[in-house]
Amino acid sequence: MKLEHFHYLLEIHRFHSISAASRKLHIGQTTLSAIVKAAEEEAGFQIFQRAPEGVLTTSAGEKFMTLAWEINLQYEKLMALKRRTTAGAPSINVLMAPTISVRLSIPLLEQFYRLNIPGGLSLEECSSEDIPGFILEHRANIGLLYLSGDTICQFRHGSGNPALSIKPLLEDSLYLLVSKNHPLAGLREIDARSIPLERLATIKLMKNDMVLGSLPSLCPSVTSFADMSAMYQAIQNQGMVGFIPGFSAGGESAEDIRDFSMISLKNTEHPNQLYLCMVTCSDRKLKHQEEVLATCIRRYFRTVSRRKDNDQEEAVHED
Repeated sequence: MKLEHFHYLLEIHRFHSISAASRKLHIGQTTLSAIVKAAEEEAGFQIFQRAPEGVLTTSAGEKFMTLAWEINLQYEKLMALKRRTTAGAPSINVLMAPTISVRLSIPLLEQFYRLNIPGGLSLEECSSEDIPGFILEHRANIGLLYLSGDTICQFRHGSGNPALSIKPLLEDSLYLLVSKNHPLAGLREIDARSIPLERLATIKLMKNDMVLGSLPSLCPSVTSFADMSAMYQAIQNQGMVGFIPGFSAGGESAEDIRDFSMISLKNTEHPNQLYLCMVTCSDRKLKHQEEVLATCIRRYFRTVSRRKDNDQEEAVHED
């Protein structure tokens, strides 16, 4: 268990809320939920439980918090020493679409602390539509988002904003996500035009989705949730359906969707081809720490791409 995670758990204990703690800590709620889950698995017992009063500690969790407070006190002393030795080091802000954050946040944090990069790291979730504007507004220098092939072409041929630099990292597709006991769960592929008959759970209001187009707006019931965890719960417990990129279903988030089925989509309004991209501001030079982190991100996705290619080759041989 990482030392900084004790501080995160103490903040949840203080606020009795994961969402409130995530706002205080300036990290995504999905990331914080994943940290809680990993901590409980490593500890071997449940630390928190949901109650009408909020997120409360179990009896074992209370003892854990007592020890966590002592550990965190020593950790704060260590961080104070580090701040004195790295005074003036800039903080790195990274904006990520929620479907990227759910899988990438923890590996990115691990890389950051393993390399001992001076300064702090802030990971903020926001929609892919908002990230380019935030980069131009200097809210962050690095963004990770999904774009369609047409949008990338617009940037490359000058019809987009020339101040933005777009680097595709991974080719991906959109899938339908349903619970294991949903009537659609046995399908390997589904016509996207039939989805409006279902109740849709989403983490954003999709007026004109880059793959589905206007199809989501035809659903009789569309509910937008604040984070991926809430969307997962609605799909699992309320019989709703959702959409998720293939990347989000692997790695650290695979455990989150073990009780779900992913169904390939055909006949989408736009080509079912997404590109996970890194966006930076072309007229603003990245700081050294940001360059190191950007290199880590590119290296990570090269590894993911190789694994994806190997999995596809194995699937072809099996067929």
